[in-house]
Amino acid sequence: MGRKLEKKPQAGQFDLFAVPPEAASEETKVLVDASARSTIANVLDQNVVVLAGAGAGKTHELIGRMVACIVSGRAEVTQLAAITFTRKAAGEMKNRFAGRLRKALEEAHESSDSNTASTESEADRLQVALENVDQCFIGTIHAFCARLLRERPLEADLSPDFTELDERQEAAIQREAWQAFVENFFSREDPKMQAFRETGLALEDLFPFFQTRVQYSEVALKPAHVERPDMAEAVSVARTFVEHVAPELPDTSDPDAATIAIRRAAAFIANRRVRNVIDEVDLLQLLQRGLAKKGSVVFNRWGGKDKFARKLRDELRPSLLQYLEPVIEQWREYIYSVAAPLIDSACDFYRAYRRERSYVTFQDLLEITVSMLKSNPSTRRFFQERIRTLFVDEFQDTDPLQAEMLLLLMGDDIHETDWRRAQPRPGSLFIVGDEKQSIYRFRRADIDVFRKVVSIIGANGGTVVELTSSFRSLGNLCRQINRVYSGLFEKSEARHQASYAPLSPVLADGTDPLCVRRLTGPAKGKLEEKARAESERIADFIQAAIEGRTDLNGSEPASVLPEFASPGSFMLIARQRRRLSIYAAALECRGIPYDLTGGDSLGALPELRTLVDFLEVLLYPDDSVRYFGYLRGPLVGLSDTDLYALRQNGGRFLLGSGLLPDEIDDDLRLRVTNARARLLLAEDDLRMLPAGAAIERIVDRLGLLPFAASRSEGSYRAGSLFRVLSFVRMWDAEGLGWVDIVKEFNDLIADDVKAIEGMTMDVGRSDVVRILNLHQAKGLEADVVFLVDAANAERATNRNEVHLTRLNDEPHVSIPVSRTFGKGKVVLGYPPGWSDDDAEEALYQAAEQTRLSYVAATRAARLLIVGQNDASVRRKCIWDDVGSGFDNAPELKIPEPLESKPPDFDPVPLAIKISERQQQHSAARLESYALKRVAEHDEHFASRGTATDDTIDGSTSSSRSSTELDEAGASRQYTFTRGGRGMEFGRIVHKIFEHVVENRFPDNDEYFDSVFDGFVGSESARAGAIAAARTAVDNFVQSDTFRNLANASQVHAEVPFGSFVADGLDPELSVITSGVIDLVYCLNGQWHIVDYKTDGAADEAEVKILVERYSDQIRTYASEWASIVGQPVESAGLWVVARSEFVAVPLDR
Repeated sequence: MGRKLEKKPQAGQFDLFAVPPEAASEETKVLVDASARSTIANVLDQNVVVLAGAGAGKTHELIGRMVACIVSGRAEVTQLAAITFTRKAAGEMKNRFAGRLRKALEEAHESSDSNTASTESEADRLQVALENVDQCFIGTIHAFCARLLRERPLEADLSPDFTELDERQEAAIQREAWQAFVENFFSREDPKMQAFRETGLALEDLFPFFQTRVQYSEVALKPAHVERPDMAEAVSVARTFVEHVAPELPDTSDPDAATIAIRRAAAFIANRRVRNVIDEVDLLQLLQRGLAKKGSVVFNRWGGKDKFARKLRDELRPSLLQYLEPVIEQWREYIYSVAAPLIDSACDFYRAYRRERSYVTFQDLLEITVSMLKSNPSTRRFFQERIRTLFVDEFQDTDPLQAEMLLLLMGDDIHETDWRRAQPRPGSLFIVGDEKQSIYRFRRADIDVFRKVVSIIGANGGTVVELTSSFRSLGNLCRQINRVYSGLFEKSEARHQASYAPLSPVLADGTDPLCVRRLTGPAKGKLEEKARAESERIADFIQAAIEGRTDLNGSEPASVLPEFASPGSFMLIARQRRRLSIYAAALECRGIPYDLTGGDSLGALPELRTLVDFLEVLLYPDDSVRYFGYLRGPLVGLSDTDLYALRQNGGRFLLGSGLLPDEIDDDLRLRVTNARARLLLAEDDLRMLPAGAAIERIVDRLGLLPFAASRSEGSYRAGSLFRVLSFVRMWDAEGLGWVDIVKEFNDLIADDVKAIEGMTMDVGRSDVVRILNLHQAKGLEADVVFLVDAANAERATNRNEVHLTRLNDEPHVSIPVSRTFGKGKVVLGYPPGWSDDDAEEALYQAAEQTRLSYVAATRAARLLIVGQNDASVRRKCIWDDVGSGFDNAPELKIPEPLESKPPDFDPVPLAIKISERQQQHSAARLESYALKRVAEHDEHFASRGTATDDTIDGSTSSSRSSTELDEAGASRQYTFTRGGRGMEFGRIVHKIFEHVVENRFPDNDEYFDSVFDGFVGSESARAGAIAAARTAVDNFVQSDTFRNLANASQVHAEVPFGSFVADGLDPELSVITSGVIDLVYCLNGQWHIVDYKTDGAADEAEVKILVERYSDQIRTYASEWASIVGQPVESAGLWVVARSEFVAVPLDR
């Protein structure tokens, strides 16, 4: 029997296993999995594995169980830990957990009047939990391991101050260590050297093998002991074959693969001759690669020699391959047997290299934690006493080492070192996962390990429950997905594929009987052309849906789309990121806001390349080529004619050459003079300011942000530039100078392996069309989902990269030795049995492809639109698996576009909207530690005061004025008593407050000496500034504002933000709003913003002036933060440092 779900719990009861509130409807629902949900909420003394289908509300249930543990008294909040797949998911879970605690506490208080003392004790537990919720660990597995290691570094044989490397840093250190290993290898004449030299390979050929091996360093390489083959007979047969066949080859300019291979072999024999084993291998492989291809002999390319071509295909070719292939296979196995021990030595060297420098990679965090738990039973017992229950989300896609770590950590026998025999303590583990959504095999996820953990928990008294109720999709869409995917999942063997559990819809049917459409692409064109055509049609449909003009718009609750759709109702999912920007461009030209995730890397950003070119002119002032490029590039834009005239008249392309020829015209002279002046201003900035501040000012002065925003894909380009600047701030905080930052920029540009993605100005907003690749779509949903880039038939796969066998008695990994050749890879060697390993891996990969499309399809709540190739196109479609199941779905009807301006999502008249945005932009650009004079183009800055002897104690009273434009455009003037200490003092105070908030404030003389290092002014001025900063900190930490942070569920310091409002009619009216919020925190579910001000404010009157001056800025912050988190801001205001008080700013105008 299903449990009847009420809209509200009965008085005195905690409805800890209710449906997610966002999914509840007016009708009473009976859930088919109600018993499973009751087990999750109530059976707390058993370990539980939850197999949760798409949209089943698994996170809601997980958080409900965490609350239930606290209410029941089973654990305190500090004894719980939750592990999530991403940092974003961790942030969301923290907020939701705090919210559920507050709700449970409110219900407990409401029930306490009529119930017993037990309810009061439950309320007490909830109150304590809420006060200490920030001490409950919720984060990624890597963050969890890092926390354990930092608590017990000595037991882990680590330095206490070890440095965690991100992926980009690891890639750089990996290359650095490899180079050191190679040098060491050659210098000490390693005994493996001679055997390796005989293979004819260069050590650099093994670097890709090394990179892959490092990812699986905890598992042994597949063993191999293979003798070098004797190739004499095979080479003799090959020579005879070439001598016999070469004279019969057709004389054609369009040869087939067999003809090309035989021609090359004949030339090889004639020119190079076959003198050693390396030549023998090259000859055999040259023939084998060409002749082994399917369809290598094409009759119509043999110019009348069909008879011989047939003989070649049916007799000569197969006979030759019988000799060649066994010898070549043995040679490749021999290559592997030589390379494998050498690469293991390289991995040992790399491990020692990291340890010497106290570097820890993401992989190290897991490996070292597991090693520590295995070798230190007392440490395991210590953490078991600290952590009563571990909650794990998205377990099907986490690293297998996580399974080992969890079972060892929670095992009842602290001396057991084999995770497969560990027996977790009852009630210590709660794991949520779904085999059907396991899609990260390329990142070490292993479906076999997931099943093993499920079986271990089940065999040791645990419970396995299944959640199949879907709160996401309309009833008829759920049934369509069940119909298609139940068949697709059955096509794979059970060993490689998850069993399919049908979704049980909670929502009613929609008005559309299928809730599925097909979108057929054009028959002809290149992939980019087809993607562009598809993107235009999709953008037209979305625009029509926003305007209420599609056949799917309706006013009924069950309509697929509301009467007027929102941009946030749509999501576009592609298998790969390569052409995502095409879809973004189509939306942008219609003025439809979007958020692009998984697009091009930051290194591909044109504005970053422009910035680097500019800075390198300053870095290399004697390099005429760089200066020439700057003059010809987008920042100056001189034509070839201009440059020729400049050179012919004696001009020099050097920064130091200030004199210009008299013969050039005035316009050219002015442009070159301005270009040089821009460089000299930047040079002054880099010399006088911190590197981060200087580069941000250069970006602003060059106009790179508005330039980026005005181009195609402007939101993405401007947002990505903001992300670049966030890295600049981080590097500046780490002490990098501007020359080092330029090097980091170049690394970003060159790095296509660990590339960092860009972002749009609308990142984090919910009212935008989301465009992403499939792996980025995990955990998301939208009313309407398009499966796009249909013409692309490429599937991201790991085949020929690695095959892992973890659960055998002797786990091992099979890795072929290969090197990049053009756009593909050439296999140089592989372990014995690789063909079987490769075939087995292919089956795992094929099964995962089905799961990938399942994840994509189940993101849709109301309508799924599947891109398909035209029926006349023979090329496969990337979505063929899902599309073939929806053959009965009708084609999507796309209304013709209206001949009018793009939709305006704001009912406010356009002129007023533009004016408001410009005022917001000006206000948000005000740095919170210095006054700026904001003119029409925001070019004039207020004077930046520097502390001098007469302001040591703030005793000298003078005044300064600042003029701004008010809302009507008229000037208004503010006058302040001079009590502030200038821009530099304000910057330092901001940094100190940031450290205080983040618990990184040591409060000692060395700290203050370091943060005031480089402070401009006399020694007495510096001493006075330090004293003032100490006083400011002391007063701040004793304030109610700071005390609020201790009880807040989330606290964020120095949060940069940026938003872009595109204008479809006039790109020049598009607005970028950016800024940095000093402090934002969430207390009792409500957000509060604090902005520090170091302006001099002597009395209440001047505080009032401050509030008036900065009110627009604070309101902008509140508005932007509300759009980021999707919740209103309860309060915002100024922390006036001079008076040590918080002053609220009214958020309503």
